[in-house]
Amino acid sequence: MSSAKLALIVPAMQKLIDEDKCAGAVVIGGSTLLFDGGAISARTAAAVATSDSAAANIGQVRQDLVISLAHARAESQRAHADALAWRRTEPAADDALLLMRARYFGGGGVTLVDVLDALDQTVAARIAVVRALLDERVAAATVDQLLGRVEP
Repeated sequence: MSSAKLALIVPAMQKLIDEDKCAGAVVIGGSTLLFDGGAISARTAAAVATSDSAAANIGQVRQDLVISLAHARAESQRAHADALAWRRTEPAADDALLLMRARYFGGGGVTLVDVLDALDQTVAARIAVVRALLDERVAAATVDQLLGRVEP
């Protein structure tokens, strides 16, 4: 091969090696790749590993989402049950307060501490209802957020 032809082929081979990032590539005639030093198979293996890793990450995120949804739905149901239970206790606490007040003012042997205790129970029941309703709404909002219905 003449030196003029070789002078044309060597830069073409170098350009091909640089573009393909094929370290140690052996090229014949400037266009046929005989040996790439394993670069192509290494890039292929890296791409497959990246794809497998992404698929595993998607599976983990999906599993985490399902678990989070189950917890949020259970929390919503628990809070709803708590709200119903506290609503049922509210009338009894109100009645107990009215009875204690009537007995206190009527001379029925009830002390002011007993009246204040009944008032405390009434207020606690009302606050518990509001807290349970808040917990229920927060859990429902969490479910909606996990499902993508609302922005975080």
